[in-house]
Amino acid sequence: MLNDSDLVFRSDSLYSALYIEAIKLGLERDLHESAASGRIIFSDLLPYMCDRYMLPRPIYNMESGDESYKGSSERKKKLKKLKYIFSEDLQDYLRGCIDIDSYTGLSLGKSKREVKAEVPKNDDSRPYHVGKFFFDSNCGLYLTVGYEDEAAYDLFSEILISLSYTGIGGEKSSGAGRFEVLRGKEDDLIMKALAWKKALETAC
Repeated sequence: MLNDSDLVFRSDSLYSALYIEAIKLGLERDLHESAASGRIIFSDLLPYMCDRYMLPRPIYNMESGDESYKGSSERKKKLKKLKYIFSEDLQDYLRGCIDIDSYTGLSLGKSKREVKAEVPKNDDSRPYHVGKFFFDSNCGLYLTVGYEDEAAYDLFSEILISLSYTGIGGEKSSGAGRFEVLRGKEDDLIMKALAWKKALETAC
């Protein structure tokens, strides 16, 4: 919704934005064929802090590994409120012994709602709200990209970099949604998490 904001950006919305940008570059067929064939795949845009990547908290029925936490309703409430965890905490979370208190007061940025006015012809102005999220310094969004060959990766990079100047989301005409593309480090913990996910899907 225009009047709301979030600190993540879903992969389906990203693909839509990429496809629209690819049309401008005359690369929409190449992008579609690469995505449809699986030559290029990518994740949601997820938050990072400094050099630490975050993952969605798994929906997982677990028993706490720490006896002092078992049956703690306060701990369970804190866990339910936690939407994302650092990749290095994933194993501790699955074991039921994550240090939940280390996330208390953790901030990636601030969500704000701005009031703007629409001025229709021959009518009074109509106020409306625009939700925006402003990341703190050294925080932002990352995505994981899988590709079969360098050509597929170069195609994705070209469109993504072009999109960074156009912007994603709403209110692009006012400069919102623009970003800088940086190639990050490969995270072994995320690669392990992807391997677990693939193993679970194969088992099912």
